Amino acid sequence: MTLKTLQAGRAIAVISVACVHLSALMGFPQYGNNAVFLDFTKNGDLGVNFFFVLSGFIILFAHEKDIDRPPQWKEFIYKRFFRIFPIYWLYTFSIILAFSLGLSKHSLQLGYFPDWATSILLIRFSTIEPPLTPAWTLFHEIGFYLAFSTLLLNRKIGTAILSLLLITCVVRFQFPLPSDRTAWNVYTAAHNLDFFFGNGSLLSLQKCE
Repeated sequence: MTLKTLQAGRAIAVISVACVHLSALMGFPQYGNNAVFLDFTKNGDLGVNFFFVLSGFIILFAHEKDIDRPPQWKEFIYKRFFRIFPIYWLYTFSIILAFSLGLSKHSLQLGYFPDWATSILLIRFSTIEPPLTPAWTLFHEIGFYLAFSTLLLNRKIGTAILSLLLITCVVRFQFPLPSDRTAWNVYTAAHNLDFFFGNGSLLSLQKCE
């Protein structure tokens, strides 16, 4: 099995999300006040769901052989860390610098330590919106990566943790709560079901081969 087609799908998903955001920006007064393409691109945000499904598929595809192998846990965390954080920190601190120099009419809301920890570590310690707004997706990605990594430490414990998370997300989907940015709402949101759908897609494909 190769991932070339899926990687191409990832590119399409990223482009579709970018298009819907750009279309919305065109409706702002400073950008023309005419979101002329919004009707055409309004479903582009489904690219986020596809991206999450793809992440669930690929993470299991790449690390299925590492399940129940504790020595692989450190390498897994190492790879995930360096794939996400260096470039994220570069953009985040560039934005913070721009705010500090007065290059934006908006103001940062990083008032106390949990806000900074949330924005830098991408783990929900507060409900703050990070300086790099699109990074909201990374909170879901990292939450699932950490949950998945428990499979590498112990198959039974990891399966129990992921099963509990799956059940909780399904219940939340059926009985939605206010969509604020608390840790509970982020890590049990319906978006996280996409990762499990990706896992299940791989397992189903393997059974059909």
